Amino acid sequence: MDDVRIALVTGATRGFGRSMAAHLTASGGGVIGTYHRGATEAEELAEQVGTNGQLAFLSLDVSRTEHFPEFVRGVWRVLDD
Repeated sequence: MDDVRIALVTGATRGFGRSMAAHLTASGGGVIGTYHRGATEAEELAEQVGTNGQLAFLSLDVSRTEHFPEFVRGVWRVLDD
């Protein structure tokens, strides 16, 4: 995601979040989307949008703060790619 503005979209596999992720990538932006239980939906959206690496998904359960450090490491991995 070099030289691309990147948005973090929570709940990016359903409803408003999904719409926003699709719109942002279609507009040329990068998106790191989160999902809680929707891994299949995340894969489907990534395939549907066909963003050439402009859309990445990470699992995040905001009620489990002990998982935040791993989420942050995942964000850094995506940004390093």
